Amino acid sequence: MENINQQIRDGYNRGLSIREICRIVGRNKTNVIKRAKKMGLEHPNRDNAHRGKIDADSSLKGDSEMSKPSDQQEAAFRLHCEQNNLPFDLWRAFWHKTKDYSSYFVNTEAIVNDQQAIENFMARLRAESPPVQRVSYKHHRLLVPANFDVHIGKLCEKVRTDRTYSSDEAVRRVMEGQARLYEYAKPLGITDVLLPLGNDIIHVDSNKYTTTNGTPQDATSSVESMMLLAVEMYVKYIEALTKNHDVWLTHVSSNHDRLSGWSVSQMIANRLWNNKRVHFKKEVLANTPRKYFVYGDNLIMFQHGDSKVDAVIGSVMQEARSALGQTRFTYCYQGDKHHKMVYEQGNGRKGPKEKDYNGVVMIAKGKNNGNLVHVETVRSPSEADAWHAQQNYINIPAVEAFVHDLDQGQIARFTHNF
Repeated sequence: MENINQQIRDGYNRGLSIREICRIVGRNKTNVIKRAKKMGLEHPNRDNAHRGKIDADSSLKGDSEMSKPSDQQEAAFRLHCEQNNLPFDLWRAFWHKTKDYSSYFVNTEAIVNDQQAIENFMARLRAESPPVQRVSYKHHRLLVPANFDVHIGKLCEKVRTDRTYSSDEAVRRVMEGQARLYEYAKPLGITDVLLPLGNDIIHVDSNKYTTTNGTPQDATSSVESMMLLAVEMYVKYIEALTKNHDVWLTHVSSNHDRLSGWSVSQMIANRLWNNKRVHFKKEVLANTPRKYFVYGDNLIMFQHGDSKVDAVIGSVMQEARSALGQTRFTYCYQGDKHHKMVYEQGNGRKGPKEKDYNGVVMIAKGKNNGNLVHVETVRSPSEADAWHAQQNYINIPAVEAFVHDLDQGQIARFTHNF
C-alpha cells in the first residue's frame, strides 16, 4: 500500500495526468484521488482547492493566461477544418485531446480584436450622448412604466392566428401606449421614473431563432436588427422622459433573451451615460434574476416571472429582509405570463386579487394596504403567436404603468389596451 501511495505522490509531483497515474498503480480514478487527498496532495492540473467557488486568480474572472497552439498544431487544426468544411478563419478556440491529456487552445489575437471592437462600439455610443443636467424637486412621485414581454421580432401572421404582430408594431405599441399612460399619470405630479429594461424585450437569443434555452420561435428578422431596434426605441423614449424627469434604469433578466436583452440594456446605458438625469449602477444592470429598490415607504422588486408566487415572496423575505423592516409596502412586478394576475399575501390574506382569463378580467373585492406582499404580473403588448393560439393561450395585449407615492405606496395604475 505504501508503494502505491509513493507512486501516486511521484505522479502528482511529475504532473502526470490522473488517468496515467491510475494506469501505473492499477487503481481507479476515485481511489487515486481519495488516496491523494489523504496525503494532502493537490494535482497541479486540477482545481481541487477551489471547487464550488471562484478563486481570485480563476479564469472565470478572465485573469489566467490562455495557451496558443504551436504552428504544427494550428496546421493540423486547419486541415481538420478544410476536411470538414468548417470556417478556419473564424476560429476562437479548440481542444486537442490525446489518451493522456486534454489541451485547450485559444486564439488570443481574435478574442482581443473582438473585445476591442466591442469597446470601440460602446465608445461611439458614449460619444454621441448629449449632456443633460439634473433638476431638483420639492415633492416626489415615482412612475414605473412596465414594458414587459414586448418580444420585438415575434412573428404573428393573421392567416395562422387571426392576429398580426411585427417588430414595427411592437415599437409602435410601446411608444404610443406609454405616451398615453404618461398623460394619465402626469397630473399626479411625477418627478422620477423607474424604468425596467429587458424582460423579454427581444423575442430570441440567437439567429437560430431560439430562446436562451433553445426553444424554437417564429421570428421576423435577425437578432441583430431586433436589438438595434430595441436600443433605438428605448433611447428615444428615455430622452423624451429626461426633458422633465430623472430616470432610473435597471435590467430584468428573462428567458427568451438572456443574452440579447442584457446586451440591449448595456448599449442603452453606454448611449446615455452623459445624461445627468439618467441613473444606473453596474449592479442594477447586471444579468441577475431579481432587482430591489427602496422608494420612501415602498420596496419594489422586479423579476421576469418564470417562478411560483410563493418562491417570489420567499426570495423577498430572504434577500431584502432589512428593507422589509424599513418600508410599509412591498411590490413585486413581473412578466412572462403575458396576462394580468395580482396576488397578495399578508394580514391573513393569501390569494389572487385579479386575474385575466381569455377575454375576461376577474377582480376580487378588497383594497391595497400596508404589510402585504403585492405580486403583480404585468400584461404584454404582444399578440399570441401560432403555438399559443393553438393552445388557446390568448392574452389581452396591453402596456401598463404604475405610480408610487413616497408615503402611500402604489396610488395609481394605468392600462392601455390594444
